[in-house]
Amino acid sequence: MYKAKVLRITLVNAGKIVYEYDVLNKKILNRSEALSLVELEKTYKKYREKFLKIEVNPKSLDKILFIADTHFGHKNIIKYSARPFIDVITMNEHIKNKWNEMISNEDIVYIIGDFARRDFKKYVNLLNGKKIFIQGNHDPPEIGVKQLELQLNNYKFILSHYPTNLNSHNAWLIHGHVHNNRLREYPFINSKKRTINVGVDLTKFYPVNMKWILDLIETKRDYLYLPSKII
Repeated sequence: MYKAKVLRITLVNAGKIVYEYDVLNKKILNRSEALSLVELEKTYKKYREKFLKIEVNPKSLDKILFIADTHFGHKNIIKYSARPFIDVITMNEHIKNKWNEMISNEDIVYIIGDFARRDFKKYVNLLNGKKIFIQGNHDPPEIGVKQLELQLNNYKFILSHYPTNLNSHNAWLIHGHVHNNRLREYPFINSKKRTINVGVDLTKFYPVNMKWILDLIETKRDYLYLPSKII
């Protein structure tokens, strides 16, 4: 079963909202407030503050990180992946802040596809780190390679935007593309399939550090989302 968070409870009469209860802010909203984007952003903000966070000190981590499916500037991705933002500007700013919180300019970040649909260089310049791009289906065609291979701590990793079949059963696949739409098949970590989905919809919009991946692999467990507390 999936764990769900209740954001609002709605009272409806004749198909119309009468009242809503904002569970996170503990506030009753009248119809006008319930339909207000300003009030919705207050709900989303509380949700992001309470649930979209991890307990970690970036200084304790290594210098290799992964991220996928940021979709900077892509308005429709908010609805497609049920992201807790009222507009693309808020989404862009939130992902940028999480990125720069975790990544310094000395770090290497592998971007596993679908970085930005347009204004590519603008978003690149806002973000820390030495960036290595893997080609995604929403990226400009000249950006990135289709696949890379890494060998770290006796583990072999294949980096591909798409969750393709691996040629070697000894390898782990780090991918994106499927967002949070196929969670049973492609959760954050599937230890049986040896896949790691670093799409931001599964990582609380954080880039994922290699140390976390290695620690979590050693537990031999499946993780639906990136845990809030890293081992």
